[in-house]
Amino acid sequence: MAEPTHPGGDDESSGLLWADAYADATAGGPAPQGPTSAPIDRETSPLDEDRVVVPRREPTPGGFRGLRQRLRGPDPDPGPDRWQLAVERCRQPAPGGRRIAVVSRKGGVGKTTTTLMIGHTLAAVRRDRVLAVDGNPDAGTLGHRVPRQTAATVVDALAAVGTVVGYPDARQLTSQAPSRLEVLASPENPHSSRSLSGRDYQQVLDEMHRHFSVVLCDTGTGIIDDAHSGILDAVDQIVLVSGTALDTARAAGLTLDWLEGHGRAALVRDAVVVVNHVADAGRVDLDAIEAHFRGRTRALHHVPHDRHLEAGAVTDPDQLRPDTQAAWLDVAASVADGFPLPSPRDLRKDPS
Repeated sequence: MAEPTHPGGDDESSGLLWADAYADATAGGPAPQGPTSAPIDRETSPLDEDRVVVPRREPTPGGFRGLRQRLRGPDPDPGPDRWQLAVERCRQPAPGGRRIAVVSRKGGVGKTTTTLMIGHTLAAVRRDRVLAVDGNPDAGTLGHRVPRQTAATVVDALAAVGTVVGYPDARQLTSQAPSRLEVLASPENPHSSRSLSGRDYQQVLDEMHRHFSVVLCDTGTGIIDDAHSGILDAVDQIVLVSGTALDTARAAGLTLDWLEGHGRAALVRDAVVVVNHVADAGRVDLDAIEAHFRGRTRALHHVPHDRHLEAGAVTDPDQLRPDTQAAWLDVAASVADGFPLPSPRDLRKDPS
């Protein structure tokens, strides 16, 4: 499959200058003040971002814009060489396209954030198209993490299967962030998404894969659900997400056990593990956790806690701390390292 390209995808326009676009797309004032209680029959106030989330601060000089400057300008510091190498890894070709499922059996470990940040990073530095699909049947929230441009959801994409004749048709189904990451949202009504089968998600991924070189899929926590199993059979590699607590690490380890026991050992061998530091890890031996996963998977990365990611709202990568940005760049580079590797999906097509 020829890799589709972004229109105007030169270095000037495909980099990491996102702050102004995000400010325009997500501007909002502080939450209005009001009474602390209301009569029962009064209409409930909507949970809109401009009501709930404290306005974000101005981007810091150390943001993604600063990273771009370090990548482009001469600097005696050895850091830019490392940045440039990571960017070049992110730009590796994806022959025939690549599909990645982001998985976790435990909620609250940053699975949706992981999908989003890998997508933002790859879309910002690659010259082809990157899509993130909300494959969580329990009314996933991925669609709320970028400025919404359409009410279309996975259900609409399923209805359009066979009629999406070109990228402009596919674009009608997605919302695009300033990074150029596009997102296909989950229905707001959980009954709609719960009615989707594994085969339904496979058809959607097949259809969108024709127009996007890299497709990420944010999955639910029910690994034995039909929808989850269908997605796993339709992807080339996985990103496994864990927190730093023992129960989240144990759940991640059991996920690998389940995958190995159900014919998906190849996905485990090529997996990238992301350990999100969403809580204090002072009482946990992180070296022991790391040793467990490094012995079973291809790569492991720690991502530091960052308050900007706590709100669960539209995420502006310019607002992340430099160390958080660096961590996500490394994660995305490791994911792209898997693009040239054999895909279990291809092996299932051709058992010989």
